[in-house]
Amino acid sequence: MSLSLNHIDIPKNQNGIFYINSIVGNDQNSGIESFPLRNLSKGIELSTNGDTIYIYPGTYKPIHINSAFFEISIKGSGLNTICEKLSFCGSFDILFEKIKLGNMIFTVSNSFFRFYKTSHRGYNNITINKNFEKNEIEDENKEENKFYFTNSTFNQSFQINVNQSSTFIFNQCIFKGNLPLIQVNKCPVIIKIINCSLDNSICYNHKGDVTIFHLNSIISNELSSGDLCKIINKNEIVKNDNKEIKVDNTDNIVNTDNIVNTDNIDNIDNIDKAIVVDSNIYSVLTCKLNTEFIKVEGNSPFKIILPNNAPNGHYIEIVSSTTLLILDSEYYNNLIRIRRVIDKWYFY
Repeated sequence: MSLSLNHIDIPKNQNGIFYINSIVGNDQNSGIESFPLRNLSKGIELSTNGDTIYIYPGTYKPIHINSAFFEISIKGSGLNTICEKLSFCGSFDILFEKIKLGNMIFTVSNSFFRFYKTSHRGYNNITINKNFEKNEIEDENKEENKFYFTNSTFNQSFQINVNQSSTFIFNQCIFKGNLPLIQVNKCPVIIKIINCSLDNSICYNHKGDVTIFHLNSIISNELSSGDLCKIINKNEIVKNDNKEIKVDNTDNIVNTDNIVNTDNIDNIDNIDKAIVVDSNIYSVLTCKLNTEFIKVEGNSPFKIILPNNAPNGHYIEIVSSTTLLILDSEYYNNLIRIRRVIDKWYFY
């Protein structure tokens, strides 16, 4: 079947991929590559969970999404693709890629936002507010929202204002502003800094419960200002319940006899408690019940399959130099801790 626009047959969009072009697009189109839409808001309206939207160069605003749960990828064309005045209300799993972003407002809970090769405009901000509908039934101290920034740039006087429990991970990011990037207001926040260089503080804390982790980063000044924050240098040591494994920038692991290299990761029956695997050779690791420590070398994406029948309290620590796929989600941070709690894996 096809649509009709000015006597031109337009094929229906049936593959879950939408194209947006602010110059030649038309919101009566189906959104396929040869018949793009004009406005990003229209593409979001037509898309469903798991779809991908590609944006041609241009400026797109305003954009408002209100959803119980929405999963989508929005991919731009670089710094000449600009999105401004975005607001989100509900629960989301969204990837932004190669887009220049302006002001954004998040009134969200249990959400996962990923930013890859994004640029955040100077004198703009991200505001994260409480979702009052969720606060009535959920512990407000719970780590609800996660924001992952990879290869992103934060320009002069850009700030993130946080009023809701959140976790932030910055991996290989560039910070150009002189002000603290994150302003925390009376809420629990976790900040992880990986492979970054900072000349100024990352956080101003106003009566919040803030923990800052940093790994493989150059820190030229105090990491926080305002009220006291807990700061942990992950370069120093990785601790297990019954042993200590010293880590030197995650490149060399020493003082342990339990590290083994395996030739057949997927089919081995007796993986030791700690293993090393090269992601440039293998692509998948299936963990056994006694796996407690994993080091993933190489720079190729790597999938880790966790044991379904692990007992409550079982933990696994992962040191990685590449992108990991765990439980169908991507992780870019170099140190991951996972514990089995009530038959589910909890990341902490």
